[in-house]
Amino acid sequence: MLKDGSSVNGLERRAEGALRALLMQVPAIRLENIERPEAIDDGVDLRAHLNVAGSPHVLICEVKGNGQPRFVRMSSLQLRHAVAHTESGATPLLIAPYLSMESQKICRDQGIGYLDFEGNARLAFDSVFIERVTAST
Repeated sequence: MLKDGSSVNGLERRAEGALRALLMQVPAIRLENIERPEAIDDGVDLRAHLNVAGSPHVLICEVKGNGQPRFVRMSSLQLRHAVAHTESGATPLLIAPYLSMESQKICRDQGIGYLDFEGNARLAFDSVFIERVTAST
């Protein structure tokens, strides 16, 4: 099913805001910029260029409107493929409105970082390790 551009852009804007908020909490990370690649269907919705203690790093992000485990499994494969073929050394990150404990576990097992709009997050690369768990309602 195709989504209209306005709902996708709104979701990506929320994802970008959540990513900015997360990264701003870590003094050693300076966010250089976030770009939205023009290429379609490469599994990359956002690229975040960081400076981590003087070294450049890239986060390759896929934004999903649904964080159910079946979508997370597919997204983890797409992200791993995108990193392997386009951004060697980059860190894959899945962003969704909500990721259940099962979806979070899939990401951890696949070596994929995650962030949801509820505040749950896990991001590990180089000397950076961020893990945040919020209470579920």
